[in-house]
Amino acid sequence: MSSDILGRVRQSLTAYQQGPLANYMPYTKNTGRILQNLSGLKPKMIATMHGSSYRGNGEQALLDLNVVMKEALDCESYHLAAGA
Repeated sequence: MSSDILGRVRQSLTAYQQGPLANYMPYTKNTGRILQNLSGLKPKMIATMHGSSYRGNGEQALLDLNVVMKEALDCESYHLAAGA
């Protein structure tokens, strides 16, 4: 299951939101749609530009990633900083 890697993602995003990297990665109205479309490709491996690769149910991992990103990044502080 992807929970181990998603736990690390959640931890990193939460830490970033508490420091100078707050709001560096936007969560927009398109983020969920993009991740859902990517999950439809049913990847078996997901590799990032910097960091670990994930091998497994990439479809579910991307859907779960959307939940983690929304919880960590779709917050009032981002909207205020973005002038929304």
